[in-house]
Amino acid sequence: MMQPDLFIDQARRSRPVTRLTSGEAARHTRPRVNELQERVFTLLRDLGAHGATDDELQVYLQMNPSTQRPRRIELVEQGRVRAAGVTRATRSGRPATVWVVA
Repeated sequence: MMQPDLFIDQARRSRPVTRLTSGEAARHTRPRVNELQERVFTLLRDLGAHGATDDELQVYLQMNPSTQRPRRIELVEQGRVRAAGVTRATRSGRPATVWVVA
């Protein structure tokens, strides 16, 4: 028979579990998402025709790729950002799409 893990049992008792529905979670994070989208959009606008790759955006904005990339994708879907039709090398040397304001 396995011995109970007292640390895990204590953590379960001391911290209430809160579960949000996906709709509640979306409403909760929406203001932050808009702010992050605007940070991505503003930088691309300021860079003009030079634009930026996702890799460059992540570096300039000090933003995690899993946060930055979805915000850029949303901007593309909204028609606010588009591919510039050129690529530039990432830090690892791979070609990446350059994004500009539409």
